[in-house]
Amino acid sequence: MTSELNSTLSAPMKLDAFVFNGEVCSGGPDADEARAKIAPITQPNYTFLRLHDSLIQSDILPHVDIHNSFQNRYNSRLTNIDTGETYSHRQGVYLHWMLPHVYRAGVAATEEREINRGEEGLPDVDGGQDKTAPQYRPVPNRWLVIRHLQKSFPDYKSSGLPEYEAWVIESDKQSNVARMPKDKDLQVDVSPFISAPVGEAVRIGEQAEIFIGSKTPVGEWTELNEKRAPLTVLHGGNMLFPDFQQHNTNVFSMLDNFKYGPRKSSMYLESATADYYVIGWHALIDQGT
Repeated sequence: MTSELNSTLSAPMKLDAFVFNGEVCSGGPDADEARAKIAPITQPNYTFLRLHDSLIQSDILPHVDIHNSFQNRYNSRLTNIDTGETYSHRQGVYLHWMLPHVYRAGVAATEEREINRGEEGLPDVDGGQDKTAPQYRPVPNRWLVIRHLQKSFPDYKSSGLPEYEAWVIESDKQSNVARMPKDKDLQVDVSPFISAPVGEAVRIGEQAEIFIGSKTPVGEWTELNEKRAPLTVLHGGNMLFPDFQQHNTNVFSMLDNFKYGPRKSSMYLESATADYYVIGWHALIDQGT
């Protein structure tokens, strides 16, 4: 046991929290606060990869929609523009954790020295791959997010919320939009992703249907043998992927909307003071650095 503990490497991370609600979306009463703009969510649209003259585009990522960063009742990030309904489940604390440098730096072989792939936590490659190309380590794909509620309104004790609550984030869990539950919000529950594992047939036309990321209460979570996407900072071909929260929901970030009550008639805390802790690990022991 002692040798196992001594061989465990822990790396610190930076954790950011962004509070989003109607007041933040509209700006405060002061002129300086009103200048802040909250734009609608902008994510990669992999439909534009389809080889059809009415779909294919030169850029799969739309520009940030500053023109529609209106007050909350006109902003599609918070309001259903068609019905006027407020997206209560999108309000709360958006957590994002920054991956340590060890997962951002690539390693490459030289003429004088080969890479010790096992020591570096890199997967084996077949003979046809260029071994001198930079290789990036698999990132942690399991995250435990713990919330400690200090106070809230309504009081969390009378609302049935525990003082401590935790969720498991499965960063590499791959889903197809056709098989997702109807209550999944594609903008805040999962992340669009290009999946092109080595050795598998890749269908460009199906990339828009693939998403990754999952959030499960820790008491309901079990490790299942499900479809997984290989995950490094460069997988998916999106340079913003590891650091832009809107592109990595339930991969390297999570929304806590303070929901309570029965699932079919959920309610949300109006205010809360909370602390958060995030711990990550590799699902497979041979992926660790």
